[in-house]
Amino acid sequence: MNKWLATGVISVVALMAAGPYITGTVAQKKLASLVQLLDKQPHIRASIDKYERSYLGARVEILLQPEPATDADAAWRVVASLKYGVASLNAQAILQLPPQLQQDLHVRAALQNRPPVSVRAAASLLGVDMFLRSAPVTYSKEGVTAAIAPVELRLDAPVTMDAVGAQVQWNGLTMKSGGEEFLISKFQLQQNSRKLTSHLWVGDLVLALENFEWRSPGTDLRSSGMEIRSTTQKTRGSRLKSELLVATNTLVLDDKTFHDQRLKLEVEGLAIDELENLIVAVERRDAAMAKVTTERPDREQMKQQEKLTKAVANAGSAFLRKGLSIAVPEMQSTTPFGPLAGQGSLVQPAMEEADKAPLLTRTQGTMSFSMPLQLLMLLPHGEEQVAALIEQNLMVQEGEYLKAEATLGDSMIVLNGQQIPVPPLL
Repeated sequence: MNKWLATGVISVVALMAAGPYITGTVAQKKLASLVQLLDKQPHIRASIDKYERSYLGARVEILLQPEPATDADAAWRVVASLKYGVASLNAQAILQLPPQLQQDLHVRAALQNRPPVSVRAAASLLGVDMFLRSAPVTYSKEGVTAAIAPVELRLDAPVTMDAVGAQVQWNGLTMKSGGEEFLISKFQLQQNSRKLTSHLWVGDLVLALENFEWRSPGTDLRSSGMEIRSTTQKTRGSRLKSELLVATNTLVLDDKTFHDQRLKLEVEGLAIDELENLIVAVERRDAAMAKVTTERPDREQMKQQEKLTKAVANAGSAFLRKGLSIAVPEMQSTTPFGPLAGQGSLVQPAMEEADKAPLLTRTQGTMSFSMPLQLLMLLPHGEEQVAALIEQNLMVQEGEYLKAEATLGDSMIVLNGQQIPVPPLL
């Protein structure tokens, strides 16, 4: 018994002693892979300039060189300090300005001699947590003043990296130059998502902006209470449902005030497997086209492009034949000239494999829209635009309003009473 106990204790001690070394080895390989991936991105070159590793940690310097710049003084540098645990890693990093900017007294004063970005991160068997904060910026020179609040970003993810949570907080900025003023206040973003397939994620997003203002001679643009909300979730039968809401409490354009702007979009019934196949087909086609470096591809390249383009069309047809619906149940605004309102829907029913009817022959839809005539008059050449819309029967004038009504069915669009045949598709 004592022998097995001693063996167990020795094994645990040995594992704990080797833990930091193993963590450091894994971290070094992961970092090298991330830098290689970053180096493959357009307009930037990335490389590990220094990696000084010890038993319990490491000091790392990564160079970020923008392209097409070749001057070494234009390179940004990420300096990180890593600390290893038995099965954990803690990191602190800063982004250093290029040498040419470090010598600029105005830049140093604007940043108050702080690094432009600092990062804290922790990784363990439970997951990853990262906090990023930009430095506050103050600037004043030759009649131009600016104050930019720090941007704070937090990311968290499980160790499997199949889900991500993100939160952004920013109190905004103020800028003044001559007779112009620009203000953004209290921007917030929160997003939670999880991986569904290789290319598809589901989750929710909330974005809010308290105020936006831009004033200049002859222009006064202000908005308050802007919010964007979206959700995407998996439903029965391996389908996706997405909803998007964009809303603004108040919008001021010069002497005109608009209230309660709302736009809601709903997409339902997206077939997950077919959508994944469509995304893969598009990626393959785009990757092949990116390899063509000449304006006149050879015959083999043209055949390959034609084959991949056909694959995209087939994948798109298979996706649509599974059926889906798109709806705009709400579009509204209270304008100075009266209410603007609209709604619409489009339904592509599922089609059996034996049903070889072309797409759009089964599609059904409705649309209605109404807006004050005077709203279009605010645009340049407003009278001419209104006359063109009416002449082409795109809109019908009823008193002080322009209206449109449309239906789609049996391969026919009926727009304001006029029939328009719809050609078959795919």
